[in-house]
Amino acid sequence: MKGTLPPPEGGVRRARFPLSAFKDREKFPELSFCNLREEAGALVLSEGSEEVNILPENTERIYSVNGAVFAFTGDYLYKIDGTLKSRDKCTDPPVCMVYYMTKSGLERVYGVNSSAFQIYTGTSIQTFYAPGGGTCLAMLNDRSFLMSGARIRYSARPDTEDWLKEPYDPLGPGTIELPRDRGNALKLVPRLNLLYIFLDRGIWRLEAQADPCNFKIREYPYCEGRILGRSIADCGSRVLFFTERGFAAFDGNKSVPVDDPLAAEVDLSEEPEAVHWSGRYYARVKFRDGRRGMFVYNVAHGTSYRMDLLTHTIAASDAVYYPLGTKLYRLVASSGYAQGGSGACEFRTGRFRPFANGDHILRSVIVEGEGTFTLTASSEKNTAEGKGSANRRIVFSGAPRGETLSLTVRSSSPDARIVAIDFEWREAPPS
Repeated sequence: MKGTLPPPEGGVRRARFPLSAFKDREKFPELSFCNLREEAGALVLSEGSEEVNILPENTERIYSVNGAVFAFTGDYLYKIDGTLKSRDKCTDPPVCMVYYMTKSGLERVYGVNSSAFQIYTGTSIQTFYAPGGGTCLAMLNDRSFLMSGARIRYSARPDTEDWLKEPYDPLGPGTIELPRDRGNALKLVPRLNLLYIFLDRGIWRLEAQADPCNFKIREYPYCEGRILGRSIADCGSRVLFFTERGFAAFDGNKSVPVDDPLAAEVDLSEEPEAVHWSGRYYARVKFRDGRRGMFVYNVAHGTSYRMDLLTHTIAASDAVYYPLGTKLYRLVASSGYAQGGSGACEFRTGRFRPFANGDHILRSVIVEGEGTFTLTASSEKNTAEGKGSANRRIVFSGAPRGETLSLTVRSSSPDARIVAIDFEWREAPPS
């Protein structure tokens, strides 16, 4: 078998598996990475984090728009800016916020809640009840678009805050009704002259030129099941999201399921909350093993990893932000997992190949790469641990014996890299 070294004397056998070999789902069907990501042919510790600011107590949700962070507490909406936390009375939280620069050069943060369209300045909230509330909001071609149920409302042009101008004016506001059997609006994603509309059970496209008389709308074929709204994230080349059936992607023409082993471990009875940052899709999820954390998907490479990052809400613009208690953190690209956690690469493969049937004893392991590691090897009969440095053979005391063997490799070294795993085992004598 490729990757297997000639057996030494005494019936001891060795096999080296580079990182690429572990992607073979037939040999390693239960492989999972936790707090590790693939980089240049190796596994390294996932993103680090740094404390940014202090949050008000009882923060329920955070938002991030163009680098600004807002926090909602149930009674107030705070703008978190350095040591300054300006607040506005707010009991109806925004469903979403977007950044926009007007034709006159004014920077605006718009939002929509259950009853109104709003402007957030950090010192006041301007409320416009004319368009009503909504579940999503987007800016396109100098108009504001918001949706409630299956109804699209759009503002005048170029005054994105004017909802009262004569509706028959070519530059005036208006409404568009979609079929109600596709469910309610979840997300609006703008692209050039196009607005992609994600509903509970469908995806539509609105081509929105200057004059509403030239607006064109079409529906895409869709059969991936009910879309989980808070999991939708615009990732540039694709929009990624979870449905009641699993992980999916929309490329502007069609939606398709995404075959990802880690995504299949997400418990969809609890709706994920997702954002996009730096080419990665980050979703706050509950996994099927009962643990909560972050599902991270590299859009360009089509690979995923898991982070043990516990938080109740996330947001992203110039970084991924999350709260822990009354502290606000953001992820940073450098390795070194947040709050002193440890990277863990779990190999829960069942029977190691090329093991034959029958009992085997795992004697030692070499982790090729950099850093120091703690290893836990388990069989159906016993468990053993070992510690050591990269590129040195780590011998197990009370080595595990059985027909199935699994290995967990952990490291909290900031420079940890895993390039390959070298196993050494032998057949167990009859008991």
